[in-house]
Amino acid sequence: MHTRINTALFIAILTINQELVKAEEGADPGVGQRITSSAKSIGTKIVEGVKKAAKKIEEKHVPEKIESKLKKAVTKTEEGLKKAEKKLRQN
Repeated sequence: MHTRINTALFIAILTINQELVKAEEGADPGVGQRITSSAKSIGTKIVEGVKKAAKKIEEKHVPEKIESKLKKAVTKTEEGLKKAEKKLRQN
């Protein structure tokens, strides 16, 4: 996910940079418009990428898997603490 966002931001920077270079070469009255439309387009692509990533996370049931692993960790920690308590009481 981070790679897609980084790539999208990189493309955005390149696009804006190209528009600024065009603006310096010849004062085109539509430069601001092109920069704005490019930025909107890139913003839309970023939003779509984030939505796709969120959907994949949902499809893979990541929150449920994390919850399950945390429950197992809590159970094992509890068991370990009980064993430690027994050993301390035996000594």
